[in-house]
Amino acid sequence: MTDLSANRSSAESAGWNLDHSYARLPQSLYSSISPIPVAQPQAVLLNDKLAEDLGLHPDWLHSEEAAQVFGGNQLPEGSNPLAQAYAGHQFGGFARLGDGRAVLLGEQLTPSGRRLDVQLKGSGRTPFSRGGDGRAALGPMLREYIISEAMHALNIPTTRSLAVVATGEDIQRQTPLPGAVLTRIAASHLRVGTFQYALQWGGLDTLRALADYAIDRHYPEIRHVSAEAARQTLTEPAPEIPQSQADESTAEASDSQGEESTTEAAVRDRLNPADQAAGVTGGEPYALLLRSVMERQAALVAQWMLVGFIHGVMNTDNVTISGETIDYGPCAFMDAYDPATVFSSIDTGGRYAYGNQPYITLWNLSRLAETMIPLLDEDADRGMAIAEEMLGGFERLYLDNWFDGMRAKLGLSNREEEDEKLIADLLDLMKAFRADYTNTFVGLTFGIPTGADAVAGGLPAGEGDAGTGANPGADNVARAVDTAAQAQPGEAGNAELDFAGIAAAEGEAERGSSADLAEAAPAYRPANFPGADALLASGEYRVWREQWRARLERQADSPAEVRERMRAHNPAVIPRNHRVEEALAAAAQSGDYAPLHRLLAVLARPYDHSADQADYAQLSPDADSGYQTFCGT
Repeated sequence: MTDLSANRSSAESAGWNLDHSYARLPQSLYSSISPIPVAQPQAVLLNDKLAEDLGLHPDWLHSEEAAQVFGGNQLPEGSNPLAQAYAGHQFGGFARLGDGRAVLLGEQLTPSGRRLDVQLKGSGRTPFSRGGDGRAALGPMLREYIISEAMHALNIPTTRSLAVVATGEDIQRQTPLPGAVLTRIAASHLRVGTFQYALQWGGLDTLRALADYAIDRHYPEIRHVSAEAARQTLTEPAPEIPQSQADESTAEASDSQGEESTTEAAVRDRLNPADQAAGVTGGEPYALLLRSVMERQAALVAQWMLVGFIHGVMNTDNVTISGETIDYGPCAFMDAYDPATVFSSIDTGGRYAYGNQPYITLWNLSRLAETMIPLLDEDADRGMAIAEEMLGGFERLYLDNWFDGMRAKLGLSNREEEDEKLIADLLDLMKAFRADYTNTFVGLTFGIPTGADAVAGGLPAGEGDAGTGANPGADNVARAVDTAAQAQPGEAGNAELDFAGIAAAEGEAERGSSADLAEAAPAYRPANFPGADALLASGEYRVWREQWRARLERQADSPAEVRERMRAHNPAVIPRNHRVEEALAAAAQSGDYAPLHRLLAVLARPYDHSADQADYAQLSPDADSGYQTFCGT
């Protein structure tokens, strides 16, 4: 084991304020180990804004000492590094895992009162390496930086990337590749697989200690719920616990997740196992924990689906208790809408396809529920019944999040029962035309139907002639849509909707009056919508668009309000696969980081809808060539 105890950076000059609450858990859940030094650490990417939020000093961030810390050659002052143990169902098969190439440096207590894990990924072998070298290649670490920061900009809960350091060493894969270390920031690295490991290899007491820790770190409001309120919450459908009342959870992952004003001392005290507040007792806190994790995961996966994100490796060790997205190995964003889309080279059966992600999330949560049965009730049968009843609520949670998100993408501010068919019909058209998912919704954003123009001929006046002509393939497309509509669940069309057989939404909101539909054109309007123009020019779309127009008429919002809602929920840009590959190739193979920095700058403002984003909305010339991703090693 490498001893770096005498080689530490200064807390005063750097801004480190580390604590180690995880290390107070049973030792079976981790192994104390230092990162293994590398030859020539050189920072190639640094996240200045995130560093500022963490309380790290900007001058130090760009120093040689920082490169030594982020490369694993020095430890921050106050660090007691460890590798975490966990298990996981990988493509359905259970395995004993753990941090095989990662080390947790500690938990940074930030100026705003958050507690955030600081982890080095690619930092060398650990007791959990299982024969691996513990290292990471530069390309996959840059990829995680790009995608995680893009997800953050999209307001999707995610781990963050603070730094990528090139190691000056090659690692051996199929060919020699330049090595790197990523510094990952997370609300925590607690996973469903951590719970599985705790029960299997630590026992019930270890599982209970871990569950108590998860409550105190991520869902402290559970401690203050009365027994009566807990029983009501667990027996009746209840609204999601507001994120603003939750933990120091996501590292600014979403604007909807408010910051706590908790002081650093309070954060430390909260995670002292000897100081538990009085509140619900017995199995109720753990039932509330299970429900809370389920709520966050339902919301998270709905957000993935709304932007066309495909995780690619939804094993139980990649499902966080905090509700953050983690592990960006074989992930990618969908171009042409198709629920069967798979990018991962190892997902040959399509287990983690785009349309399967809600199902797999429920499957993973079922594994968590199974693990927690002994905590839910001393009687196994009663514990099982509680778990099954809890899991039965997932479908509604997911669909409420997804349908509300789709309504926002269409500019709708209230709920009507007919919305679900309106959404389903649009997705059927998108699938039949192989329309680009992102650009279709951008096209809708800039083509809000105003008055009678939808009947008269497609897009509003001034948006070109694409909507006025007949579509030569209209008959074929119509037949394709009819076929999709008659298909069995899982065979075609809308796997998201198949999840509940296009279940009816609960509670139709009061309908508003029609508003004046005259408005000025926006300052910037894209010249075209790559991959979506054929759909937007079709007769089938014009029929659907008239239904959308009628629906917009039934709410009180002005066209300006509708457009702003759509602009805020329909990104102009996503990390297009060919753009990501272009940036990675230039950086990892040629040392040219200019394309990567340009890409990061564009992805940091996905909802700007500005002229400088137009090139990044274009499709790859090889869009239909079968793009594949690979687990980052």
